[in-house]
Amino acid sequence: MAMQNVATKSGGSQVTLSTSYDHNYPPEHIIDGNVETFWMSTGMYPQEFVLTFPSLMSIGAIRVQTTNVRKMSIEKCTKIEAVDFETVIDKVFEYMDGHLQNEEFKMSSSLQTKHLRFVVQEGYDHFISIHRLNVLGEAIR
Repeated sequence: MAMQNVATKSGGSQVTLSTSYDHNYPPEHIIDGNVETFWMSTGMYPQEFVLTFPSLMSIGAIRVQTTNVRKMSIEKCTKIEAVDFETVIDKVFEYMDGHLQNEEFKMSSSLQTKHLRFVVQEGYDHFISIHRLNVLGEAIR
């Protein structure tokens, strides 16, 4: 069975924590599938959000569309509660002068997780935005 995007509201995933909130740019926009909507930070670093899946997932790749992100880490947690995260990716993004940054992270082996935490340590500007997140995977039976 081919892996599909498991980071969808309709599939039961949700953004369970974010360090910034603006009712015009809520964190739910990260997983609504629409590149025109987005979550925007409030200007200080680090900024983070946690994506929680309805069950334990096997992840093959993560795709993220952002603006002004300079440095991001992605961490996993396999526990029911979102505690004890382990870093799986640390990446410095290319400067795109305010245009969309498209990054894809392929897992060398399938990553098992219940929660993913995305931490933006640095930005190229005071504000960053996360437009779309695709997590290609499948539920572990």
